[in-house]
Amino acid sequence: MASAHAADRRRAEVSGRVSSACATLRDSLLGPLLSHVTISIGEPGVGSPALGEVQVGGRRIVLNPAPARDLTVEQWVYVVAHLTLHLGFEHGPAAPGEEGRLRALADELVIDGFLHHLR
Repeated sequence: MASAHAADRRRAEVSGRVSSACATLRDSLLGPLLSHVTISIGEPGVGSPALGEVQVGGRRIVLNPAPARDLTVEQWVYVVAHLTLHLGFEHGPAAPGEEGRLRALADELVIDGFLHHLR
């Protein structure tokens, strides 16, 4: 029971920070794109993404409420912007094998380069 309450508190903390991050992004170049994205806080557990994952077909971002460390609002701004751009560029899940890993790396470089130029 106590762990359920702790998980609920954690989700509420993360949700508050993510909401603040989204408010910041709504006033940016990414605002129009973000308005077409559903963001939810997932369940921590085995197989949870490090910070979050995108579901391109449903224009959805699922964030992990239990990353390795607490993130500030500014860090969540970066994470949400990064994942939103993956949706905008229609980057799907990585395919298996070497080609899939190279494609995923290329996708990451595109997103990081784009965000670098927005600063």
